Amino acid sequence: MGYFSILPCSQKTYKSENMIEKMMEEQVGMAIPSRLLPRCPECYAFMTPRI
Repeated sequence: MGYFSILPCSQKTYKSENMIEKMMEEQVGMAIPSRLLPRCPECYAFMTPRI
């Protein structure tokens, strides 16, 4: 699967398999609960997928 990256505070990437599986299990229609959206552990900005 893919990785999540953080912009703009860091170029770090994190494995996303477990996060994506959880999102898929809990989605309603095509919507993912906002509590499952990954955030940067340093600045708390939302992470963006890197495919």
